[in-house]
Amino acid sequence: VTSERGASLGDGRGSLRVMLAERLDERLKAAFLHDCPDHRIVNCALHLTESVKDRAVVLVTKDTNVRTKARAFGITSEDYIRDKVES
Repeated sequence: VTSERGASLGDGRGSLRVMLAERLDERLKAAFLHDCPDHRIVNCALHLTESVKDRAVVLVTKDTNVRTKARAFGITSEDYIRDKVES
């Protein structure tokens, strides 16, 4: 069973939460010409960043464009690096 806080991933590992149908933030509508899945992802992260004050929100994605857009709105974002091989 999940709640507004999401499902725990274990001690110190954060939580996982599924969000559906958040209304697109007016700032995103003004900045982007059209609605697309990337913008909805940034929208969810923005909503969480502003509504969950007691926890850090980090958007993790391999998509450089999504990370850049998120950072433009003050959202902490980072690359998923677990699958990289060090040379």
